[in-house]
Amino acid sequence: MWVQCTIDSVPLIGCVVRELKKGKDGSRGRTDYEHWVFVTTRLSLNGKQLIQTYELRPEIEDHRQWKDEPWDMSKFTSTSMVEIVYHIIIVWHII
Repeated sequence: MWVQCTIDSVPLIGCVVRELKKGKDGSRGRTDYEHWVFVTTRLSLNGKQLIQTYELRPEIEDHRQWKDEPWDMSKFTSTSMVEIVYHIIIVWHII
């Protein structure tokens, strides 16, 4: 996928996030940190907005099962309380 982006000259922006590893104090430099790179083609986003968008991914995935056809109301994998309550109300109403 990355190769195709460079072949097609797709403009990308990214944001590097680092987090101190558990039990580390940062004194050993980069090895004390975990690093993640978030990349998007939405060039209008700044670093903070990019991270906020990625933080929404679990919510987006929870809603995806409502968009997929056909709806299989017997299967439900969400951990979101709102989605669970909505599912119970809808299934109860159908029965």
